[in-house]
Amino acid sequence: MENCLRLAEEKGDKTLAFPLMGAGYYGILPAVSATVMLAALQQHLSGETCLEEIIVCVLDTPQFKAFEAAMAAVS
Repeated sequence: MENCLRLAEEKGDKTLAFPLMGAGYYGILPAVSATVMLAALQQHLSGETCLEEIIVCVLDTPQFKAFEAAMAAVS
């Protein structure tokens, strides 16, 4: 994810989309994936960035609920 964010910055992209990484084929628990992804996104976005929008794509309700809970824990 870090490399994708860095590459998007180098290209001057404004929008980027990610799946809930590892939570499908690789079998990582959605809650773990959401927590790790949010931490990485927060770290990246706390610095100077040209990114204006990052979309996290979820496949189903359990993934959505896991990401929603992780977002609530950050707030």
